[in-house]
Amino acid sequence: MFARPTREKEELAQVCHGQQSRLGRLEGERQEWQRKIIEAEREKRDIMEKADQERQRLERQRKEAERLQQEAAAADRRRGEAEERFAKEVEKLEADKKGMVVSEKRTKFCLNSRQNFVEFLLPTCRTALTPWRRSSNSSSSSSSSSSSNR
Repeated sequence: MFARPTREKEELAQVCHGQQSRLGRLEGERQEWQRKIIEAEREKRDIMEKADQERQRLERQRKEAERLQQEAAAADRRRGEAEERFAKEVEKLEADKKGMVVSEKRTKFCLNSRQNFVEFLLPTCRTALTPWRRSSNSSSSSSSSSSSNR
């Protein structure tokens, strides 16, 4: 009888030892899986941070692109307005130039007309003034001779 309980005790001790080694091994595996879970969570957090940083960087780039596009549109609008003002100024200058050309032609015509008129009248005036000159020359010469006589 006594032998039997010892044998049972030994078997129970072996089973208990097997179970304890199995529990130790399972505890080691649990710790290894927990370490892997913590590591995976850390990697997930790092990836999420990088993704958030990348999202923020892309958002900044998008805003910068929109700002540049708005500036380009404003510059195009200002350039268009400047081109319109320039075209109007060119039209105005061309109109002024045409007016000056017409004015120059009129001036030349008037000068030519005056010159032609003077050339036309000059011989007539010379003939008409000739007797007057003679009489004024003779009276001035007689006055100068009478003053020399005195």
